[in-house]
Amino acid sequence: MLHFLITILHLIHEKHKICTYNLEVFVQSVETFKHFPVLRTAAAAAMPLIKYTYYDTPDGHDLVKKLIYTNKQVSIIGFGLATSEIILISKPFGYLNTLYRYSQLMTPMFAATSTFCIVTHLATNIRGKDDEKNYAIGGFCAGAIVGPIIKNNVIGFVAAVTCAVIGIIKKNSKVHNYELLPTFPESRKAIHGDFRSVYRNWTLYEQRPKGWIAAEDRKE
Repeated sequence: MLHFLITILHLIHEKHKICTYNLEVFVQSVETFKHFPVLRTAAAAAMPLIKYTYYDTPDGHDLVKKLIYTNKQVSIIGFGLATSEIILISKPFGYLNTLYRYSQLMTPMFAATSTFCIVTHLATNIRGKDDEKNYAIGGFCAGAIVGPIIKNNVIGFVAAVTCAVIGIIKKNSKVHNYELLPTFPESRKAIHGDFRSVYRNWTLYEQRPKGWIAAEDRKE
């Protein structure tokens, strides 16, 4: 299956010469889009959704944007996890069986993520409060829905309780403004782009001071 995917991507690249330019730069290129006003309009309209992150707006608002953002993240992470499971563990035979296995693995992920967003949104608006209880309710429902999908109620209950606790901790970190996984040292900041951009290179941090000196300045 992996060989098949690599072959398809290679053929597409050779035929269409796909470039990995950042979409924002692509939209700003008037020369590229001047003959395609429909594409330019569509790309400009999609830009807010592409750049949107979950906490750009408070909980209880912009449900559609939050659904798109969370499911986009799950599609990337879930595809990687599912691919690892398919290659290393289940090893299905044939394209249809492989696609079916992808659906088996990724459907619970999308279902749980969407359930969390919807239930949290409803709980926030119904209760009129933006606190940890909404995330607990959303997390419990997100975990509980996994049980019927995989036909294992015990795993569903464990997932429900686990997701509820994780939801409480996550929301508490937002309410009290602390990071669950802080970056150390905090003085180092990315200046060459990040893993989601193609600017410059893959160097995440600024250049550190070097310990070498030029040969002509070196004392004998």
